[in-house]
Amino acid sequence: MFEGFKNKIEKNLYKVINNHEKKFFIFGLPKAGKSTVVSSLVRYIMNNKGLNFRRDPIKNKEGVAVFREWNERYSEKKFPLQTPKNEYAKLHIEYQHKGSEILERILMYEIAGEDVIKMDPIHENHTSFPIELKKFLFQSDGIIIMASSQSIQSKEEDILQDFLEYLIRNKINIPICFILTKYDLVKKNYSNHVEASQDIYKNIINLLLEYEESEVLSFSIGIVEGNEIVKDESEQYCSEIFNWIEKV
Repeated sequence: MFEGFKNKIEKNLYKVINNHEKKFFIFGLPKAGKSTVVSSLVRYIMNNKGLNFRRDPIKNKEGVAVFREWNERYSEKKFPLQTPKNEYAKLHIEYQHKGSEILERILMYEIAGEDVIKMDPIHENHTSFPIELKKFLFQSDGIIIMASSQSIQSKEEDILQDFLEYLIRNKINIPICFILTKYDLVKKNYSNHVEASQDIYKNIINLLLEYEESEVLSFSIGIVEGNEIVKDESEQYCSEIFNWIEKV
């Protein structure tokens, strides 16, 4: 009896030791492409021959429901729907490297841009930002800031910079990745994505580049006609984002 109990403890301990979990807080304004980037990242993991994509339909039903919706819309060549205001879903993105028993888990929240910008300390509803999400921010292993190459608001850079200042002044010393989305729309005008990011979001990138653990990446979904994804060319961009996540 004792031997069986001991084996059970050892088995559970092995699972804990061999499960890696990382939390990433995603910040970006409405229409920055947050859902498109994350859904493309999930699809990249699913299609990667060196990885076994996993998901938990028991403990993460809401996350699996989001994955299903994303897959269905992608099969119809459509973008993910915008996340409704005042709603958020926790995503467990799980995978194993081929030949490994270690289960890697990436935790993120799918949050509407209208809600996530409440983390901007100047926002009138800053104090109403859900405690659960605020705790998640402070416990995160990494922060991903997404900004569109097609700025939709004149105050966009101000909001992003104030959020970055909020992190620095609260001494949240964790890796930050800035992703310039819709890069294909400006790519021809620049030699690389860092140059493009510095030109469009000068103050933010200059501040980030002085930050000890920061990265500047880019993302494009591919060829789009109207609201239809004609050709998905996101693999290389997702590969770079995934590699950053792995090394955090």
